Amino acid sequence: MSTVRPWSEIIDEAEERGGFTHDEKMLSGEWSTCPCGQQDPCIPRDDAFNGVPEDHELSELGVEFCVAVVEGDFDRARKAIEKIESRAVIVLAQVLRKEYDDAVAAWEAAGHPDRPDVSPYENFTTEDEHPTIAAKQRSWNALCEYCDANGLDPREIPQ
Repeated sequence: MSTVRPWSEIIDEAEERGGFTHDEKMLSGEWSTCPCGQQDPCIPRDDAFNGVPEDHELSELGVEFCVAVVEGDFDRARKAIEKIESRAVIVLAQVLRKEYDDAVAAWEAAGHPDRPDVSPYENFTTEDEHPTIAAKQRSWNALCEYCDANGLDPREIPQ
């Protein structure tokens, strides 16, 4: 994550003084320092393109934010931050869902079908001796915990 102060503070100060500084405009245009860069580092990024988020919608929101800052539109910049934060929640849930799906695939590839007594959509509480089921348990539990904290249903996260 970036070491830039929260953008909400920067916007408030810029509005009080009547505009963004040149440096603030420059920071808004860098993926590492814009609000996208202030989101969780687990969000997949394309390092070949200065850390642009791989999620197209999130990267478009970053551009929307930068344009708002360059044009001095404080309200639009605030709204873009809200959209970025909301989209980041979904992207992180998708990352966790993929980790779970990968763990399920590893479990199945190891010759262990899902246990019939355990729903794939419930929190695991027992440990299994095999490392693939342990990875499956950890990834599902992490997904459920994250979704619970953010008001999401893990079964509705796109695969």
